[in-house]
Amino acid sequence: GFEPGTVFVAISIGEHNMCQDLHLTGDRNQIRQQSVIELLKLILSQGL
Repeated sequence: GFEPGTVFVAISIGEHNMCQDLHLTGDRNQIRQQSVIELLKLILSQGL
């Protein structure tokens, strides 16, 4: 298994494929919120 707070994010938009593993802390709702923020950062960093 994976450590608590480990989240894998994968995005495929057209020819762009990105995958990132995150190691987050907090309760379940905080981890969900942090996951969304990190996902948006990943998308914006790629200019998509």
